[in-house]
Amino acid sequence: MIKAAQNETTSSIISWNETGVPMIRIILCDDDAIFLERMRSDIRATLKKLDIEAVIQIFTEAEMIPQRTMQECDIIFLDIDFNDKKYTGIDVARKIREAQKNAIIIFLTNYIEYAPEGYEVQAFRYLLKADLSAKLDSYFDSAVQEVLRRKQLVTISINSEIIDVPVNDILYLESHRRIIVMHLLDE
Repeated sequence: MIKAAQNETTSSIISWNETGVPMIRIILCDDDAIFLERMRSDIRATLKKLDIEAVIQIFTEAEMIPQRTMQECDIIFLDIDFNDKKYTGIDVARKIREAQKNAIIIFLTNYIEYAPEGYEVQAFRYLLKADLSAKLDSYFDSAVQEVLRRKQLVTISINSEIIDVPVNDILYLESHRRIIVMHLLDE
């Protein structure tokens, strides 16, 4: 439970650049560098249509993704089958889930048989590489909308201390005179 004076509550969404455009962080990880460049180009085109800015980082080896990058990512496009590696994209997704539970994971693969394992790591979508042209825009747009929804915050000030509370964590608000009591969900 959080109490705040009613006139001290404001709200904000996601991180914004200085011109007011939303900013998201995207990781592309696949062992095919040519495919990654094509993905980056396609995603940049979609970002431009959506009027959203992003930091896009690409990796051909999942073990090269820094821990901090995993913690800060909003959306990750992740191959499932890494040739000649002892890990799979599912293994990498587990590490990402440990670092960032709210990351949107979209698996990319040529193999449909891996799809059921995606449920174990709460994959957002499963995209066959053969369907990339037809489905990338809609999957990416859905992922961006989900990131924006998850990042909605209510910013409150209590005794001059600023606190951001995710909207999804708020159960309900209670008001009595000039005092607001915020009841939160327990995780």
